[in-house]
Amino acid sequence: MLFIRTAIVVGAGIMFLPTDEASQARFMENATAAMTRVSTTCERHPAICEKAGVYWGVFKQKAEFGGKLAFDLLKERAFGQATDKPQPAHVVTPQQRGTLTGKDVEPAWRGKVQRTGA
Repeated sequence: MLFIRTAIVVGAGIMFLPTDEASQARFMENATAAMTRVSTTCERHPAICEKAGVYWGVFKQKAEFGGKLAFDLLKERAFGQATDKPQPAHVVTPQQRGTLTGKDVEPAWRGKVQRTGA
């Protein structure tokens, strides 16, 4: 299917190319001028290229994060493999409790007291 779509796009592109020599020469001049303008943009506007470099770096970081997230979710859901996830910062580890023991931090029992006899 990809081959058919590619053939259609290439065929349509070829259909729009000029046939007479004067039009072909004008087309080549315009294409060459456009490529020259595009390739010398950073020389003409260095500040724009500097900003674009910063934005490209941010875009790459976001793309890497998104790709890693999608891969981890796919791996976890499709293959049942858990990934190594870092613990959130708010989780209290046993070393952070100070002098409290496990018995000290257990919640009080709140069930009804059973009465026997009477």
